[in-house]
Amino acid sequence: MRKALLVAIILFSSIFPATTNASENFLLASEVTYEVLESGSTKISHLISLTNAVTEIHATDYTLALKGAKPSSVEAYEDKAKLQTELSYDGDMALVKVIFDEPVVGVGQKREFSVNYLDASIVKSAGDVDEITVPRLADETEYESYLVRLKIPTSFGRASYVSPEPDNVLSDASVTTYYFNKSKLNTAGVTAAIGDFQIFSFDLTYHLQNPLAVGTKMEIALPPDTSFQKIMYESLNPLPDNVYQDADGNWMAIYGLAARERLDVRAIGTAQVYAAAWMSDKLSTEDREDNLKETEFWQVNDEKIREVAGTLKNPKEIYDYVVTTLTYNYEKVTEGPKRPGAVQALANPSLAICTEFTDLFIALARASGIPAREVNGYAYTDNSSLKPLSLVNDVLHAWPEYWDHEASIWRPVDPTWAKTTGGIDYFTKLDMRHVSFVMHGRSSTTPIPPGSYKLGANPQKDVFISFGQLTPSATSARLNYYQETTLPFDGANLVIDIVNPGPAALYSQKASIYFEDELYYEKDVEILLPFEKRKLEFTIPYGFLGSQMPEKARIVIGNTSHEYKTDKAPAVFRDLFSILLISGIGLLSVFIIVKKLRK
Repeated sequence: MRKALLVAIILFSSIFPATTNASENFLLASEVTYEVLESGSTKISHLISLTNAVTEIHATDYTLALKGAKPSSVEAYEDKAKLQTELSYDGDMALVKVIFDEPVVGVGQKREFSVNYLDASIVKSAGDVDEITVPRLADETEYESYLVRLKIPTSFGRASYVSPEPDNVLSDASVTTYYFNKSKLNTAGVTAAIGDFQIFSFDLTYHLQNPLAVGTKMEIALPPDTSFQKIMYESLNPLPDNVYQDADGNWMAIYGLAARERLDVRAIGTAQVYAAAWMSDKLSTEDREDNLKETEFWQVNDEKIREVAGTLKNPKEIYDYVVTTLTYNYEKVTEGPKRPGAVQALANPSLAICTEFTDLFIALARASGIPAREVNGYAYTDNSSLKPLSLVNDVLHAWPEYWDHEASIWRPVDPTWAKTTGGIDYFTKLDMRHVSFVMHGRSSTTPIPPGSYKLGANPQKDVFISFGQLTPSATSARLNYYQETTLPFDGANLVIDIVNPGPAALYSQKASIYFEDELYYEKDVEILLPFEKRKLEFTIPYGFLGSQMPEKARIVIGNTSHEYKTDKAPAVFRDLFSILLISGIGLLSVFIIVKKLRK
């Protein structure tokens, strides 16, 4: 099976007559077919119908304007007769001029012709994903009807998502065809993903320093699993004292630093980014309330924020409002600006970068009663103006998530990219290019993401991400156990240390203890993080002289199982010895008392 195929279709072809206004003097209809070829090139065919709307005007030529395209092998036909074409460029606009041989005169008279070409730049290889980008419909008002067909070979694999939802889908043994009419293409193009996931490799360095004269504990945020990504660690050096998951789902690694100690931590691994959610999440009542609160940058109670929020009914309307209202400022992103927050973003819409798009969405969502939070991470793009500055100086991307109650997931959206990519829909489905590093829900600033743990006046680059390959994810917990001796006649304690050595988190692990093959204890462990350590303690049943104490125990964690013999015999011997000792002491005491009485 071929690598996954991500298709980002932005249907933008503009068809207009060279000599007059098409919308006033002609009725236009078009059917466009994008046929992805096995070779990686794309065959594109525009079937155009042009009807005269007035008597005195007719077309002598038409120009097909294709923004960002690089057409080759251009041909045009009318009634099987080949027409003359001229290809030119105006900046990033390819202009295909079609010259007609004979005029078609008279109101209501119609001519149909086709423009066909190949474009090798449409399909781009990006890691495990091949991408297709074709501009969206420029001015839908010019067209009486507009139909798009997207044809993808079935050998490319299963479609993970197609957005917007096609009007129809037809498949045969060799190709799957998706159909979209004009109403689906008014505001955005079509995005589709063939395949399930993209793989990114990451290499992150964290610089820690304890300025105190005594030892202390410090924490770093490791890239976590989310509903749309799965993390696998190749190495984490040095290993932490422990790892825990905070209330927002961040994976926090704990390190003990001695007085004045400096420590560099390096995390190497892969992020498997999915097109659709691979697991659900939970949102308790307390979590919900925490993700509705006002913070420094999410001014939920501001009068203007609440006024705007009152006009927006759902996350989609909030997303559309943010995209429409704010303008991305390409110069500001390199200035290292102070974060202004949602209120200032609303007051200065032309000075926005990703944090302002994110902050405004979150504030409006929370003011509307919709739990929302921020994600800091890496987002891969071919747009040189939008490439993450982490490629140079570790400045990352930010995007919001809102709580999708029906799906029970935090749903990521990216209004910033919607604004800067010409209308691609980053609400219905986020692409497989966003790698989450940290989530901000209870706080709008902490924990800080990788790349922010800097030391010194000239800090080096600490975030390296590239397309990668899937690493093995097979893992199981390790068990260390021992029996602690207690007081006589009190049996013993069983202590179990559970360690996840990595590379991935373990989910839905059941911890069970069997004594003499009978279940004694059982507990569900929802998640065991990579490098996390858990301790379980049990009192082993004992009874008089070990009458209830089992001779063997079996410990089961997930698919890891260990059996061991208890210290029953030594415990019974200890108690017998204690009885003899106590008896001896008692007899000796009686003997001494009796002897004294006889005197």
